[in-house]
Amino acid sequence: MKRASVSLPGTPLAVRHLAVVALAVILTSAVCLVGCGSESGGGGGGLLGKLPSIAKKTMQQMEGAQKAMEKAEQKMDVNAYGKAEEKVKEIEKKAEAEAKSAIEATKGIEIPFEQEADKDKFLIKNIKVTGANFWDDGSRMDIEATFEAVADNKRGTLFAYLRFIDKDGKEIEGWAILMTMASRNKPIKSGETYTMKGSYDGIERLANVGKVVAKTREEWDSKKSE
Repeated sequence: MKRASVSLPGTPLAVRHLAVVALAVILTSAVCLVGCGSESGGGGGGLLGKLPSIAKKTMQQMEGAQKAMEKAEQKMDVNAYGKAEEKVKEIEKKAEAEAKSAIEATKGIEIPFEQEADKDKFLIKNIKVTGANFWDDGSRMDIEATFEAVADNKRGTLFAYLRFIDKDGKEIEGWAILMTMASRNKPIKSGETYTMKGSYDGIERLANVGKVVAKTREEWDSKKSE
């Protein structure tokens, strides 16, 4: 195949060569703009970075350790049961260390959110993941929300009912209920900033999460088993 060339009449050979090189660079850059990109979450595979994959891997490892414990129990093998039990603790410790490292790398993983409810009481400023825990048959993600109070609250207690939504707009199983950390004896004052804290069970379900939505208590009450 004959190579295409750029013809620049009346210019020296060196200049023509530089023009060809410049054109190649421009074309390469244009292709990269269309086809190149970086993975979200710093290569972690999604909005929550590595957390869902850590949870999924941990649950699989826990399942294997649990089966070993059940087998040892059936055989009444105390030594084998003890080893399997230690394996569970080892898996938990490793998973929590990996999760802590992933969260601390960003000083808390911020989650895009929408607030549909309770705007007459408070306005959420941000929502982030602050920690993660694992045990023999589950995982839990700690969540913190910063908000500005819109109205005074003498009891000093407010709640937020959060529902995770995937990238296709579908609700993900489970809820996170956040509560103010202020003492009941310390009223919340309008215009001041406070925090709510809570948790969500089932991190492994959040690989495709797109955002979290603050819902009404009534909606949570009608769907809390979902």
